[in-house]
Amino acid sequence: MRMAAKAADKKKLLILAGLGVVLVVVVVVRAFTGSDGAGDVAAASPLPGILEPSPRSELDADPNHLAAVAKVAKARSGEAYSGDEFRDPMVPLAGARAGRDQGEEDQQQPEQAAPVALPPMFLYGIVWDPANPVALIDGNDVHVGETVKGARVVSISVDSVVLAYRSRQFVLTVK
Repeated sequence: MRMAAKAADKKKLLILAGLGVVLVVVVVVRAFTGSDGAGDVAAASPLPGILEPSPRSELDADPNHLAAVAKVAKARSGEAYSGDEFRDPMVPLAGARAGRDQGEEDQQQPEQAAPVALPPMFLYGIVWDPANPVALIDGNDVHVGETVKGARVVSISVDSVVLAYRSRQFVLTVK
């Protein structure tokens, strides 16, 4: 008899605990949604953009737009794609040469000086100290005013380094 009473007491405690959990969930839902939980959760979402429905537009009905979105999603997911789905970046865009006449192509163009390019270098990181910042470029610790591969360090900021090379300035950024 006593064992049956203890078992009944345990059942009552479990039921009360379950009701307490349900009560806590209802209070939390009301706190975050401002409603009883039966309405639209997205309307009062504390995290905008997470539970909100995406706005509809004219593009949603355009089959070309939907095909392009599907291609981008496929490429982002890492699935293989064939080369004919995307434009070859090495082929000039149509109209890029529209300003030229045919006769103009036959004439000799004056040779221009080769563009100034920064020697290949990689910014590994920046040790930021407002008084004395240090940039880690190609395994070298450099400060403002020092040179690396012939380029002088002009300034160091939190996420980039400005270099002067052959009277031009270049910016290396932390990636």
